[in-house]
Amino acid sequence: MTGSPSSAATTTTAQDTVPPGAWRALLLVTLGFGVNFWAWALLSPLGPVYVEQGLAQDASLIVALPVLVGSLGRILMGGLSDRFGGHLMFPLVSLLTVIPVLFLGLAGQYSYSGSSELCVG
Repeated sequence: MTGSPSSAATTTTAQDTVPPGAWRALLLVTLGFGVNFWAWALLSPLGPVYVEQGLAQDASLIVALPVLVGSLGRILMGGLSDRFGGHLMFPLVSLLTVIPVLFLGLAGQYSYSGSSELCVG
């Protein structure tokens, strides 16, 4: 035998080591994904509320919209991520998707009463 099996098992290669900052990147990406998914997942419970307030005709559209936008948006964002990199696209997409989520949250606070009177509280 040319070498002992124990020496081959204890040597580490460059592929076995974790690069500096990898755990921090993993934590930040996991946190970002969780927050993004959480925000869009909150839309489906709001569907019946929007239908009750007259803001939407059908709750199923509100439930299906994040799935459709996410599926079709992944095609576009995948191509842009290949071109510009994930380090730029992930925060950019996260910031852009904040706008419709906040808009839906604000729209749910107000209901249309049908009268032209101004309610002062």
